[in-house]
Amino acid sequence: MGHGGTLTRRDGIPEYAARLVAGRFAALAFDYRHWGDSDGEPRRWVSIRRQLEDWRAAVGYARGLAGVDPDRIALWGMSLGGGHALMTAAQDSRIAATIALVPLVDGLAQLRRTSTPKVRLAMTLRALRGALMRSSVVVPVAGPAKSFAVLAAHEALPGFERLASASGWRNEVDLTGVLRGFARYQPVRQATRIQSPVLIQLAEHDELTSLGAIEKTAARWARRSDLAPLRRSHLAPPPSDRGRTFDASSSVEGRPQRGCDREWSCSSRSAGTTSSRGCQSARWRGSTACIAERSVRRWSRRCRRHGSGRWGGRHRGSAGIGRSSMAG
Repeated sequence: MGHGGTLTRRDGIPEYAARLVAGRFAALAFDYRHWGDSDGEPRRWVSIRRQLEDWRAAVGYARGLAGVDPDRIALWGMSLGGGHALMTAAQDSRIAATIALVPLVDGLAQLRRTSTPKVRLAMTLRALRGALMRSSVVVPVAGPAKSFAVLAAHEALPGFERLASASGWRNEVDLTGVLRGFARYQPVRQATRIQSPVLIQLAEHDELTSLGAIEKTAARWARRSDLAPLRRSHLAPPPSDRGRTFDASSSVEGRPQRGCDREWSCSSRSAGTTSSRGCQSARWRGSTACIAERSVRRWSRRCRRHGSGRWGGRHRGSAGIGRSSMAG
């Protein structure tokens, strides 16, 4: 599970992970380099290339965990993390399924949607000056519509503060990495390379991502994807647990090998039997987590019918996601 570019694994992801754990799935969340608990200098730097490397490292780490079937790994990403999840699935044919919540799938379309031409020009000049002087160019991540910020929209700053204020989030990002990465970031072009089922969740009141680009991306997976419109904004708070409780029984912490500077953390939880009645009223509109639970079950049935060996088939009797319950 991976978040947007300037958020960490503590910003809303635990609530989503808890819902998946309640459905007896394993969940592992991680921080990108330069952010959160992970190492990396300079801090608050967005590197698309390194974040995609971090996704691949996270998948490799999850495949090595005890009790997890390496051929039943699914990806969940939100915002920029949703685009990264799609890119990772396109490059890894062993990925079993992908859930992309309000994904960023076109970097240029993103910049055009959340900034005016005047602001983009000013940011470009600042970034060029910083690159020539080899210095950081720190700008606001979020701000009101038409303001000087990477994400300028009415929902931007209140949404970030609601999601991440408890974790010490600061409204700062190094501009150079953002512009350099977004200009060439095109997950929409990787769409046809994904072999596994995909669920793309689109927010009807999203002010931060290009809805047209998301719909175009989903259309390229006509046979393998589902596009789920949700009545929410881009930075809406996570779904509540609806009274479910989880008892942490143990914790596992590890770091990837070969000198990587990402930090991982996951905790094993006991998930008792729970009813899914609360999800039956939300087929395509409603709780994000309920839709995810329903869709994963449907993917399982679909893959069994096609005999793909993912989720079902030859892995049916092996220890995997449905048998171990971890949340990070």
